[in-house]
Amino acid sequence: MPGLFSWLTIVKQGAAGAAMAGVNCVLNLGAGSFVQAGAPGTAALGYGPFFSLLAGIQIALAGAAGAMLVYQLRAERAARAAEGAEGNGGGGDAKSSEAAAAADKPAAAAGAGGGREAGAADVHEQRDA
Repeated sequence: MPGLFSWLTIVKQGAAGAAMAGVNCVLNLGAGSFVQAGAPGTAALGYGPFFSLLAGIQIALAGAAGAMLVYQLRAERAARAAEGAEGNGGGGDAKSSEAAAAADKPAAAAGAGGGREAGAADVHEQRDA
C-alpha cells in the first residue's frame, strides 16, 4: 500500500491527494463488499476441507513472504558491509572519514599561514581590496 501511494505521488504530483483519495475509496468499497459477501459465502460453502485448503495456502504464502523478507534484509546488510569496507580501506563509514578530513582542513590552512589564522587573513585581504 505505501508503494502504491508513493508511485501515485510521483506520477500525479499535481493531484496526489485526489489520486490517493480515489484509491482509498476503491479499497474501502472492495473491503465492504467482501465483508457483505463473506457471511453468505461461508454459509453456502460450509466448514470443511475447502477452509483447510485455504488456510494451508495462506500459511504457505506467509512463510514464503517471510523467507523473501529475511533474504532481502540479509542481502542488504551484506551489501552495506561490503560498501563500507571498500570505501574506507577496511572499516568505519564514509561519513565519519569525510568529517575527519573536513576537520583537518582548518588546521592545515593555519599551519601554512605562518602561525596566523588563515580565515582572518582572508577577511583582511578582502576588506583592503
